[in-house]
Amino acid sequence: MRKQFILSLSPAEARRLLGSLQDMLRRVSVVDEVGSNYVTVVVPKGRRGTEKVRLLMDIYETENSTAAILYSDTDMMFIDITATRQGVQTSITVTCQGVGRVEKIIDTLGNELANLVRTRLENAYPSTDINEEDNKLAALEKSPPLLTTLVYYDSFIPVFNVVLESALRVLSALGPDHYLVEVESLDEREPFTLRLVVRENKVTGLYAELPGQRLRGDSVLYANFPLARRVNVKAWALYGGRETVVYAPLELTSSGDHRVYWVSVKGCAACGGLLSNGFMVVDRREAVLINPAALEERHIIHIEELLQGLDNLRHIVLTHVEADLIAGIETILSHNPRVYIHAPPYHASLLNSAIRQISANIKTLPLRESETNTGRTRLLVLEGAANSPHNIALYDPASKVLFAGVTLGSITPPGLWAPFVSDVEEYLKTVVPYVTHLVNISKLRAWTERVSKLDVEIIAPHYGPLVIGRDEVRSVIARLRELADLLSSA
Repeated sequence: MRKQFILSLSPAEARRLLGSLQDMLRRVSVVDEVGSNYVTVVVPKGRRGTEKVRLLMDIYETENSTAAILYSDTDMMFIDITATRQGVQTSITVTCQGVGRVEKIIDTLGNELANLVRTRLENAYPSTDINEEDNKLAALEKSPPLLTTLVYYDSFIPVFNVVLESALRVLSALGPDHYLVEVESLDEREPFTLRLVVRENKVTGLYAELPGQRLRGDSVLYANFPLARRVNVKAWALYGGRETVVYAPLELTSSGDHRVYWVSVKGCAACGGLLSNGFMVVDRREAVLINPAALEERHIIHIEELLQGLDNLRHIVLTHVEADLIAGIETILSHNPRVYIHAPPYHASLLNSAIRQISANIKTLPLRESETNTGRTRLLVLEGAANSPHNIALYDPASKVLFAGVTLGSITPPGLWAPFVSDVEEYLKTVVPYVTHLVNISKLRAWTERVSKLDVEIIAPHYGPLVIGRDEVRSVIARLRELADLLSSA
């Protein structure tokens, strides 16, 4: 017996929703008792009778599957529940087989298990409790709270209900809270914009724009949204975010076939502190990852789709090495073991010690100002100014992006993370404690002088929000130079 379901979550999220196999078996009618290492089932005997059969149980679990072998001297049963990635969707397959006396109950057991899986997945979707105040918020007729923070960016393909599936993806990634969620179609032939307010585990406000109509409230639930078409999803935490995740690559700038993406951010926005970023430069389909911070399987799915294959991810360039970067590199190497990793000397040796059998992949970057040998994308290597040894910054002249590494960063106040700098003066207040404790002041003066001579439109630091706009960049660099002078004289 084999049954299959499709849903728009990652395999790991789907597995978390299903819970344990033992718990599901306790709800099956032909199961009499479930212990830690055994199951007793009730099987037919004769024309009208039944008997109880006790089976020993061995359970094998991986990140995406649970398999159980149940057996006695004369009987054997096999149960498997597997979540398999299919693009950005997940297929859940329930398989049951049996021989001996238990063969007679396999269809019943398998069908009931499959129904339990379906019910658990359906019950995970948020309920609706629509009110007019939140409809106004969804329509942007009402201003969101001051602490509203962008905390989620992803894309997916809806299966059956774009409203509930979008809400579920945000809740699965971040947990129950108060969110404003925006969904936009990526298909120009069937455009739409949907916004929903989610409070805890309920959708409380709805607004949608489709060709020729604007809808709000309950009517949005019955709108004819196109399915099987990719959509982008953004979510803002209405009262400051607890966690921040970017799953789908977010394009920062482009010039012809040369594009720069923000591919990951990781940290606890509610706690504040250091939130780390990862970036990717793509020229045609040849990609260079820069500081792949906290990359997870879902990031890999989107990167693979964007590049039309992970073989097009040719290089990783590190401005420094730390634990979250090592974890990201290990994730990438599990999918593409041929990628080259470029790092400054000290950090290259750390990486070689931390990850086995990658010495052939590592390319050491010179400490002097130079150009990376990274295929179509050539990055200018600049000496960094952080206290860690041999750290660097990178400049991409094609996109005018300065990847500042750990030379520039900010210590985010709790609950006030933002992806981009909106107020330079407020941003600098978070930069001062970072620079004071983590940057070599004597090197910072020389660094600001050097980067001030570059044509920079975006500063992309490893920690904290991005600075976008030539005037904003010049202002930040000038103030950094003033800060370096002040701290040096002090």
